[in-house]
Amino acid sequence: MIITRTAGGFTLIELLLVMVLIALMAGIAAPRFSAWMEGVQTRGTLTELTTWLEAQPTEAFLAGNGHTLEARDAPPLPAHWRLEMDPAPSYEANGMAAGGRVLVWDGNRLLADWEILPPTGIVNKNPAP
Repeated sequence: MIITRTAGGFTLIELLLVMVLIALMAGIAAPRFSAWMEGVQTRGTLTELTTWLEAQPTEAFLAGNGHTLEARDAPPLPAHWRLEMDPAPSYEANGMAAGGRVLVWDGNRLLADWEILPPTGIVNKNPAP
């Protein structure tokens, strides 16, 4: 009786096939990951802007003088973003907000339309049209 031994392991074709499948899956996942990362960065920057806006009443109170915000006062934004304030939010020395509206644009795409609510200065992220 002849006993044959088979070697364990994978053939070169099987290994190449697995490598091709992994490369295909990575090719599909990479663009989705890139879009996901861009979304995370956008949400992070918008959160930073909201925090800055909501800190303005406290800053006016602590400084003891009122001020009106301008777009150049905002935290740094990505190069292709722009901030519009119409009417510009203003704050009294006692920390009361007179209200205002803030628009955040990425090129021609509107990212945020916020209303600064008087007298608290809270940012309403869902303003009425």
